[in-house]
Amino acid sequence: MSADRGSGAPLLDQAIDLLIRLQSEPSPEITLSLIRSWRQRSPQHEAAWCRAAKLHGLSGEVLAPKDTAGMPRRTLLIGGLALAGLGLSLGPGLVTVARADYQTGLAEIREVTLADGSRVTLGPKTALAAPAPRQAALLQGMVFLDIKAAPQPFRLRADDCAFELSQGQFDLSMQAREIDLSVAGGQVSAQNRILAAGDWLRLDTQGRTLQAGTRPPTEIASWRDAFLIAQSEPLASVSARIARWLPGRLVIASPSLAGRRISGIYDLRDPLAALRAAVQPTGGQVRQVTPLLTIISAL
Repeated sequence: MSADRGSGAPLLDQAIDLLIRLQSEPSPEITLSLIRSWRQRSPQHEAAWCRAAKLHGLSGEVLAPKDTAGMPRRTLLIGGLALAGLGLSLGPGLVTVARADYQTGLAEIREVTLADGSRVTLGPKTALAAPAPRQAALLQGMVFLDIKAAPQPFRLRADDCAFELSQGQFDLSMQAREIDLSVAGGQVSAQNRILAAGDWLRLDTQGRTLQAGTRPPTEIASWRDAFLIAQSEPLASVSARIARWLPGRLVIASPSLAGRRISGIYDLRDPLAALRAAVQPTGGQVRQVTPLLTIISAL
């Protein structure tokens, strides 16, 4: 591999290719020398290397000549990459899991019955707390709630957002610092407004309204049937939901892509293909760098 694939290739992609080569080399001395030369070409090359290294969970010391505790450098590099894809994504989740009464793993969908008889379907990588009857808090992920009738409302929280639900069916998700609430049936009081069947609301984590609209109730919580329907939604939000079916971490390396709005129907039975279909209209690309690290970047 040459150190430069052409002036049109993003520097970040070149840096990632160098990291991949370094990871796979049994004798990395030549690659290390190539990386040093590549980093010295310009401040932009150095910045791209630092960003790629950060995405992999590595530090600048990856180029240090000494091994640690006698372990081969290749073993350390592979371990570092595995931690980047696994440990860094799970670390914050450990605190969430400790607070959760119900939780799910990768691509897992689970149905539970709460103390009041209400039914909840948890999507993948989801954590839900139910501290008391007629109360629940979504800690992360996505849920579909079928609320049982009762004299008192069902109180639901997500970050700083509070909702009061009557009997009915509701879809709630948290991703990319946004909270989405959709009503499939019944009514919900949210942010000083009443939502009825077909209404949806998108909030930031402080409860400020970002968007609102209507959609056919039959399209709500389509993820339960392994499909995701997006209507003019930010790529960051859609990709974060698809990522609940993908192992490891998903990183949007080009911030300019995160806010691009997309619409479509995505088949979650093949999450990598779904992610590529979501990214394609934005002009970006999807790279599965390792089984535990997927990166979205500009072409």
